[in-house]
Amino acid sequence: MAVIVEQKEMKRRFVVIGTGYGSFRSERPSLFFGNLLPNVKADELSLVAVCNAEGRIGWCPSHELRVVSIDGKSPAELLS
Repeated sequence: MAVIVEQKEMKRRFVVIGTGYGSFRSERPSLFFGNLLPNVKADELSLVAVCNAEGRIGWCPSHELRVVSIDGKSPAELLS
């Protein structure tokens, strides 16, 4: 099944080869309370593995992409 996506801003098209999910968390002691009240940074990313016409693989955040076609049909055709 070939899924073609388009990057919203640059209008470049890619083939979807997989999806992933990334997350991170880091913490460091706070200035006044040390380890009792550490400064914490955490985030989660929904990523899509794509490749271009040359076969180069890259990762794009899912919110930057839109689906153009699935097996040659538009999403509207498949959902009607």
